[in-house]
Amino acid sequence: MLRPRSLLVVPALGLALVAARPAGAEDLDKLLNSIPDAEIEQTAPPAEAAEAPPEEVTLPGYLTKVQADIWASWTPKAKLIKKNPKAKTSFMVKIGREGELLGVSPVSLSGIKAFDQSALDAIAAAEPYPVPPRELDGDAERGLVIDFKARQYAKR
Repeated sequence: MLRPRSLLVVPALGLALVAARPAGAEDLDKLLNSIPDAEIEQTAPPAEAAEAPPEEVTLPGYLTKVQADIWASWTPKAKLIKKNPKAKTSFMVKIGREGELLGVSPVSLSGIKAFDQSALDAIAAAEPYPVPPRELDGDAERGLVIDFKARQYAKR
């Protein structure tokens, strides 16, 4: 409640108001209308955000799909994984424009013939692969590196 002759200072607006009595609805309207309009900087409306390309269009998205297909086909023997929990191998997989397997080459081998062979079997079993999007023209043919880790398999 305001006391008679109380002083209300609004420094941001450069106003000093003396209130002799509580403001009624009419006085409040007058008070609000007496406050000068602040200049608001006009900004252009935000440009509509460009839609992100679908995940398949990006190379990492396509790699994720291919890798998921290959890992789904990977069935090394449980004894092999248990005996070699730190085994890992990587292969470069080259995929044609129709999703066909063009070639496979080792990037790094585990040194465990059965483990490396299980990875190669999974690569062969996953064919045909998803067709690479046109936006990735030639990228899949150059090759995608697929990693196989015993620990990763054991967690499935």
